[in-house]
Amino acid sequence: MQVVLSARSPAPPTPDYHPSMGDLMTMAIQPRHTKLGLAGQHKNWTSLSKARATLAVESVVLRHLEGQIIALSLIDPEAVSSGS
Repeated sequence: MQVVLSARSPAPPTPDYHPSMGDLMTMAIQPRHTKLGLAGQHKNWTSLSKARATLAVESVVLRHLEGQIIALSLIDPEAVSSGS
């Protein structure tokens, strides 16, 4: 019985991806605006009320995130200003 071992080359490293604000808008915000607009046109009030509840939760998360960024800027101002 003969065993053959194949040498596998490691996968190439993936480049770091840091989405810009425009990328984030395209991925997350614009589709939601489209859904809300269509729900309003079709008078789908259930979708709109669900969206309102989601926005309320997101606003709390955003306030928390802003607080974290402010805290980080007090600890390491360069980390916040450089965007890394």
